[in-house]
Amino acid sequence: MGARDSGIKAGPQPKGSAVLTDPARGAGSRASLRVAGIGALLGLIVGGGAAYAAASWYFNEQAALIAQAADMRVNAANQRTQEVEGQYREFVQQADAQQREIVAQAQEQELAFLQRANERERKLAQPDLPLRVWMRPPALGPRMVARMHNFGSKELNLAVTARRASTQQQSEWQVVIPPNGTQDVGVDASWSFAPGDDIELSQNGFRPMSFHVRPRASQQADTTARR
Repeated sequence: MGARDSGIKAGPQPKGSAVLTDPARGAGSRASLRVAGIGALLGLIVGGGAAYAAASWYFNEQAALIAQAADMRVNAANQRTQEVEGQYREFVQQADAQQREIVAQAQEQELAFLQRANERERKLAQPDLPLRVWMRPPALGPRMVARMHNFGSKELNLAVTARRASTQQQSEWQVVIPPNGTQDVGVDASWSFAPGDDIELSQNGFRPMSFHVRPRASQQADTTARR
């Protein structure tokens, strides 16, 4: 028989008595809690992954910039090294060229010196010209002439050169003097000897002779001091 029919109503439960709950309702609450926890965990995982991805991207970007800057510095250093090496090679080449030129010039100078020394020794080893030279007035006219006397036994074919330092003038003659013969030089109008003139005489096979015209025409020219 039901409670409505008996008229008995259920009163409040005494303290300490057990409270009866619906089993289906409790299971739903626990499932909701688990779903919420999983969602929160998933949210944390997704959020952390995004932050990690952003941090990784930023790190990679910075690393790429640093590597690019390092490559630029390395390239600049390599380029500068190549420039310095090129300048050094050019300097070495120039130094080598200058050294070769200096050595060549020194060899040429040494060769020229040896040639002059050999020529001088060769000339010194030759006999003196059998010639006496003195200055005298000509038979006609005011000019002074050089008289040359061959006291040798062979004909002389002399190359005579006169120089005047004051005016830078020069004149040349080819003079043939027979054995024990005499010849005057300067009788033509091309040259008039004067004090201060230098005269050079040469012939193959003999030592060259040179002398300086003295102020006094009557004095014999010095043919020995400047041989």
